[in-house]
Amino acid sequence: MRTFDETRELLDKISYKVNWMLRVDVDLLSERTYLQWHFYGPCSITGVKQWHTCRKWYLSPHMTDGEIVQTAFAAAIQAEEHECREFFKYDGH
Repeated sequence: MRTFDETRELLDKISYKVNWMLRVDVDLLSERTYLQWHFYGPCSITGVKQWHTCRKWYLSPHMTDGEIVQTAFAAAIQAEEHECREFFKYDGH
């Protein structure tokens, strides 16, 4: 079984955009490890730059390195798709 520190060490090797940070933490209620992207960018409503917190992606202690890396990648894609949906406009709406 993978330890929390081993998971953190693996995820510390991942980078994405300069204003994006990948966090690994433990949910206090379930005691499950998760990863979560945070990024600094404009609000889709006000345009004011702020920190955004993406959804949590829970990890199993039995996951392989590849599965964890793929999960971080999927999380980044999902976050980008969310941003795309917020900023995409048709006919001004």
